[in-house]
Amino acid sequence: MKLKNIKNKLFPTTFLLIIFLFPLVVFGATPLEIQYPDLPGFSVSGGTNFFVYAFNFLIYVGGIVAIIAIIYQAISIAFSKGNIAKVTEAKDRIRAAFFGLAILLGSY
Repeated sequence: MKLKNIKNKLFPTTFLLIIFLFPLVVFGATPLEIQYPDLPGFSVSGGTNFFVYAFNFLIYVGGIVAIIAIIYQAISIAFSKGNIAKVTEAKDRIRAAFFGLAILLGSY
C-alpha cells in the first residue's frame, strides 16, 4: 500500500520537475548576450554599455533626421515661388532643426 502511495506522489513531482527544469537546460545552452552591430568608434561589450550604445544610436538617428529636415525645408524654400509665408515658415523650421542639431551635438 505504501509503495503505491509513493508512486502516486512521485510521478506528479517528477513530471513537474521535468516541465520546469527542461527549459532551463535547453535555454541555458544558448548565449544570453545579444550581438549589436558596431557603431563607428564604439562597440557593445557589456550589459551597462547597452545604454551608451542606445544613446549613441539615438544621437546618430537624430542627426540624420535633422539633416533630412534641413534638406526638405531648403527644397520647400526653392519651390515656394516667392510666397513669403512659406519661406518664413521654412526658415523657422531650418532654424529649429539647427537648434536641435546643436542640442544633439552638445549632449554627445
